[in-house]
Amino acid sequence: MANFHTHIAVAAAGSGLLASTVLAADAVTPGQATVLWAVGAGAGLLPDIDSDSSRSIRWIFNGLAVISALIVLMVLHTQLSLYALWAAMGFTYMAIRYGAMPLFAEWTIHRGIFHSILVLPFFALTTVVVSDQVFLLPVHLSWLAGLFVLFGAFIHLLLDEIYAVDLEGARLKASFGTALKLFSFNNLLGSVSMAATVAALVLVVPPIEPFVQFVTAVDWLKVLNLPV
Repeated sequence: MANFHTHIAVAAAGSGLLASTVLAADAVTPGQATVLWAVGAGAGLLPDIDSDSSRSIRWIFNGLAVISALIVLMVLHTQLSLYALWAAMGFTYMAIRYGAMPLFAEWTIHRGIFHSILVLPFFALTTVVVSDQVFLLPVHLSWLAGLFVLFGAFIHLLLDEIYAVDLEGARLKASFGTALKLFSFNNLLGSVSMAATVAALVLVVPPIEPFVQFVTAVDWLKVLNLPV
């Protein structure tokens, strides 16, 4: 399988190309393009959230802990005193980083449900919902953030499959087929739960029409300098 540096480097390169494309189309501001780039690069680590001891899971849960503390700040800043707000943010960070991470590592199996096609809409739609309902981004930007997360996570799965091909030995490694599978065959209950979660997210995401209008309004052939 690809290592940490390969995952983050390739996801960053791919997301950079995508971010520069939407920036060249004047579809986002430079600041928004930078954030989208970072989001896509970080998403290149997400499938390794089920790895018990990798650097990826530490980065992921550190990021989730910071984002969760930021959500607490945004939601509760008008309801709590300053010291209570600090305490709530600190507790949230510690609970995610040092409480949820070891539990998650114990309950999950590497190359399980989080290394499957089914997890891609889960990551993407979760991003859309959080961007829209917590960070209050415009709907089209929320969907765009979800697209970057899906793209970065897909790059991770694709890399794992590519690295499962031994070109020198002209053989497939034992890990081949464990990343780009449709769902986890060894954890059907987890797969069903993930599918149910995706279905629930579909019910609460903002309408996709603003994003479709946003995308179709851009002359992509002109942006890419392709002949009409």
